[in-house]
Amino acid sequence: MRSDRSSVRPGGRNCGPVRRRWKCAGAEDSERPLRSCKDVVAQYLANYAANAKDEMRWFREPESIVRAIERACEGRIERNGRLVRHNHQCRISASVLDEAAARLTAQRSAVAAAPDFRGLHDLVETTIGPIAGIGELAIYDIAHRIGAHRGLAPDEVYVHRGTRKGAIALGFRGRKTIAMRELPAAFQRLTAAQAEDVLCIYHRDLARLRRLGKC
Repeated sequence: MRSDRSSVRPGGRNCGPVRRRWKCAGAEDSERPLRSCKDVVAQYLANYAANAKDEMRWFREPESIVRAIERACEGRIERNGRLVRHNHQCRISASVLDEAAARLTAQRSAVAAAPDFRGLHDLVETTIGPIAGIGELAIYDIAHRIGAHRGLAPDEVYVHRGTRKGAIALGFRGRKTIAMRELPAAFQRLTAAQAEDVLCIYHRDLARLRRLGKC
């Protein structure tokens, strides 16, 4: 993998949140009361959606499928002229990420031929899932990033470590995926990838609102 990790160490100083979006896992915004799922979605679109789009643009840029795989597995974002490790991958060692990239590169023809996001996700899961240190969140992130390069986007919400609390908050316990049509009406303004973000970022608000019958 072509990279310079001398200044990007798992758990190191440059391994912090890349953008405001990455307050995932419970640090919801408190700029104004969130009184409904409609409020949650509106706040996400105002505060996070643009940054998420910018990040996917970074992963869409590589000219070759090999470089797209490498960039997806590196899990780094360009920020102010330097590369910073995405905090989702902060605790994964460089050697594990290198192994993931090597295995996917060996399957580059299949990666380039995946017909849709589900097929791509399944291929990534089969290829790198057995690697110790690679979990369901890394599998989704890497598939999502390669998918950005391929022009393949999820059309359903994938439930992993980050989204599971939000999924449970809305009554989807034990699910691996959730169809967009199953989510509250307010979520229909979102893409599936955005809905995945919302379940992660706002899981506490969603649990509270569902208890109150407001979502």
